[in-house]
Amino acid sequence: MAHDFRFGLAIANGLSDDAVEVAKLAEATGFDVAVMGDHIGAELAPMPTLAAIAAATSTIRLGTMVLNADVRNPVQLAWEAASIARLSNGRFELGVGAGHTPQEYAAIGRAQDPPAVRKRRLMESVELISDLLRGRTVTRSGEFFDVTGACVAGPDLEVPLLVGGNGSSLLEHAGRHADIIGLQGLGRTSKTGIAAPCAGLQSTSDNNSTKSATEHRTGSTTSS
Repeated sequence: MAHDFRFGLAIANGLSDDAVEVAKLAEATGFDVAVMGDHIGAELAPMPTLAAIAAATSTIRLGTMVLNADVRNPVQLAWEAASIARLSNGRFELGVGAGHTPQEYAAIGRAQDPPAVRKRRLMESVELISDLLRGRTVTRSGEFFDVTGACVAGPDLEVPLLVGGNGSSLLEHAGRHADIIGLQGLGRTSKTGIAAPCAGLQSTSDNNSTKSATEHRTGSTTSS
């Protein structure tokens, strides 16, 4: 089946960016979709920022590329996605993945499960989110989630669901339950899984003396 080719802009959510103005410029320039990533730190969180962008734009589509579904309740996430979709007149697309950055799990005080467990949790989340975004009332008991009478959207709401990841089981599952599949590439983090430090003030203690360092991220945007 043929699909139109789209141009998307990945909005860097670093401290030096005005994400709303970047999205407005992308819309004026003719981009089809603007997306934001999801890394915990002294940056703008994607969902409230995309809600603000929705209020300041009128035609460009908005999305996440991708949210770490492993640290989010799927019913709450589906509710937030449905809300932004309504606020943007149907311009929102939800992208989710299994999570991969160790220091983000450490930052929220949660253990990072092995990849196979995180992928199974993602697949269960995707099934729940997919049903909820299609206006269904969901009651089910699974390996990770027990849901009773959950409903977050009407049947007329359309929120395309993207699943990012790798591995045959996850990709096969995404082919059945998602609208878009994002193939996860290699090299997103170092061999240790540690990405760039958090932008902002960092303090370390050494022999009762405190050293402070400030890092500024450029917040440049990239197109894809």
